[in-house]
Amino acid sequence: MHQQNFTFDELHRLNITSHEILLWSSSIDLAERYQYYVDQSIRSIELNEQFFNCTPPMFGSRCQYSFELVSNVADMTLNVLWQSDMTDAVTHRTCYILLDCDRGPAPMCLDWREICNGRIDCFNNGVDESQCFELEINECNENEYRCYNGICIPKMLLDDSFQAVECLDGSDLWVDHDCPSAYIRNSIFECTEYACRPDEGQFSCGDGQCVEDFDKCQNGRHILLAQSLSVQGYLPYDCWIAVVCLSKITDQVNGVSCEQFVNLSQVLGGLETCEFPVQFPTIPVFLGHVRFLYHPKQILNISLESTLMPEYVCYDEQLCDFLKPTFYHGNLTCRYGYEMGLESDVAVSDWKSIINLIKPHFRGCITRHYHNITSDYSSLYTCKNSSKYISKYRLIDGISDCALNDDEQVSELSCSLNHPFRLQCLNENHCQSISLLRNICQFGKQNNFDDILFSEICDRVTDLSPMIINGRNHSDETDCENWQCNNIYTRCDGFWSCPHGEDEENCTRSICPKGLLPCISSNRSALICLPANQVGDGIIDCLGASDEIEYCRESNEYHRTRGFYCQNDRMCVQHGELCDGNQDCLEGEDENFCADRLQLCEESNFHNLADADYVFCQIGSIRKPSFSLEMASIYPPLPIVQINPINNQLNEQYIYSSPGKFSQSNICNYGLQVYHWLGLDNISIVCFCPPNYYGDRCQFQNQRVSLTLRLGLVERQSPYAIVVSLVEDDDNQQEVHSSHQLTYLPKDGCGRSVNMYLLYSVRPKNNSKNYSIHIDAFDKSSLTYIASWHLKLPFLFLPVNRLAVFLTLPISRTLRHNHCPLQCYK
Repeated sequence: MHQQNFTFDELHRLNITSHEILLWSSSIDLAERYQYYVDQSIRSIELNEQFFNCTPPMFGSRCQYSFELVSNVADMTLNVLWQSDMTDAVTHRTCYILLDCDRGPAPMCLDWREICNGRIDCFNNGVDESQCFELEINECNENEYRCYNGICIPKMLLDDSFQAVECLDGSDLWVDHDCPSAYIRNSIFECTEYACRPDEGQFSCGDGQCVEDFDKCQNGRHILLAQSLSVQGYLPYDCWIAVVCLSKITDQVNGVSCEQFVNLSQVLGGLETCEFPVQFPTIPVFLGHVRFLYHPKQILNISLESTLMPEYVCYDEQLCDFLKPTFYHGNLTCRYGYEMGLESDVAVSDWKSIINLIKPHFRGCITRHYHNITSDYSSLYTCKNSSKYISKYRLIDGISDCALNDDEQVSELSCSLNHPFRLQCLNENHCQSISLLRNICQFGKQNNFDDILFSEICDRVTDLSPMIINGRNHSDETDCENWQCNNIYTRCDGFWSCPHGEDEENCTRSICPKGLLPCISSNRSALICLPANQVGDGIIDCLGASDEIEYCRESNEYHRTRGFYCQNDRMCVQHGELCDGNQDCLEGEDENFCADRLQLCEESNFHNLADADYVFCQIGSIRKPSFSLEMASIYPPLPIVQINPINNQLNEQYIYSSPGKFSQSNICNYGLQVYHWLGLDNISIVCFCPPNYYGDRCQFQNQRVSLTLRLGLVERQSPYAIVVSLVEDDDNQQEVHSSHQLTYLPKDGCGRSVNMYLLYSVRPKNNSKNYSIHIDAFDKSSLTYIASWHLKLPFLFLPVNRLAVFLTLPISRTLRHNHCPLQCYK
């Protein structure tokens, strides 16, 4: 072992401080115990511990651990947590095992994000969705915003920054929550504490990434799904081989590629051994109850190039009561494939295409077998011709929740709901959910928000409904000829706020003469210089509507940006979706210009792009932040304290290579892989798990509270001590399960959010108990008590309670101690 040993007494005689102890990679606990020892007037022998001063790269209480040879721990953390390249191997496999769930055959297992995701994932009576109706009926207070999944967050936190996410499903963002590939922009906390939106019907990759069913996950979880669905079950071997390869659910069986079955007669011969109709997969293939039956009538006409289509689609009649069955097969309720979109003349090339064809037919299904509504919930809407109930917040949100799509056609009802977060398009009679902001109204919007940003005044888009003042209509775009259009808010933000674009001159590459807007013609896909009188005239002349600011605009106090407008289907796509190989626009405008040049618009390529490519890739790119006091530098500047960096060079005599039997294969999943040195030739691997995982390989997902705390502005300079605790409320003792302590300096921390985990002391948690979050504030200098908050935890059936809190700290104590109505327990 590579260390020097010192007792506390020896350190004290050498005038070593607790601060120096910390600089030597000691634990905080040991440094505190040393400080306590130093502070004693009579130093006890019992308190005289040993301190091990480790030689890099060793660390630990006895210098027993070391990392692999990487530049620093931060680099290793990012390497472990995120794999940015697409892979054909499973790089991380974690499971949520604290719910008794039958997720199907191995290797598939439940991910915590699959609980209350709007689809049945557990085959044992859908236990993952059994209590989720509580979220559907949940109502929020007036000062809160209701996330799409029914959870409430403070209104103050709604879209408070360009990438801050407080809703578990990310529905408080106006842009895509692109995890994990965007880990540089999004914090690791925001990605790991993110679940796919229930309305979008996507597959959770288990790391914050959401993909369409049977698309690829960067961490390879889609492979586990395909392996689980393609198990042999009760099928004869030859039959199983044939249906796996012909259905194209996967491209290999038992490690043997289907391409090796080059002899068509061999595959067809295997198919003839099936007992028709054959169910494949042998478990439900979709929504936990949809099954496929195959009964090909003309086996000789089957081709290896096309995908074998199921003849029948079977489902749970109780969950989809609007679908009238055609026939019954045993205990299965079934319809012919052509009744569910699987036409015989439709050629599909892969398994995913089959799923996409049947998906729309099941959008009106429910997820609970027993769903009798005993109370009259005014917050619910009943779908026509169905027993399905949905929250009225889901009306006109761009997602069809009802089988007849009637939830998207109730125009008059949508404006009478009196929901605070709805937009009404000018000249239209419906009020749409703000979750539909990406499909912005063609002719502007009028909203019932109280405020707009200062930078939105006279920006050539009407944000507020006109009001009559002195007999004249006034809005945020009135009398703008007297407004200085080229100002610190509009300069170089990518939008023409001035009639001739003066505010954007010399901001990017000079392509067109002064007063002309460079853009890609929507007709010819060629670079043109558009005259100023055609910019913002309501007519789209440029690809992506880059000449019309009212389309796909997104703005907040930090950024102004816009998406790429798909003209034929009136929807917006984000900058990151341009030239990514996926056709997001109906007519493919987002990909046609790029041809086969994938990743053309990567930021690293910008300087080398031709003018036409450069102009195209500028559409929807993140612009310079708008001016704000928060973004401004401090004046006068604060003094800079220079801290001498600790030399982290490895001592040459201790440089070693990794033991051969331990490869860097993410053995610890999302944890840190550490070598435990038990002796010169005795080394084992130990995994250090983050709070959201546990297990000897960090393979299990933990129950937890993930808290985002923001503290409001106070007129005070001295620091606060904030103590946050997870407390069990069912008895007078109020057992503390876990806690965090932080120091808050108003001058430095105003407007910043703090993310933290709070864990239960038992696993699994006791759902029959009541839990709450206690937040206590003290004056850091005097330790005087200031205030407390008590936040009850809702929806205890969720494995992760995502909680966002905005608190305003008082300047002084809120209660006098001699008038405290509470009884203290010792």
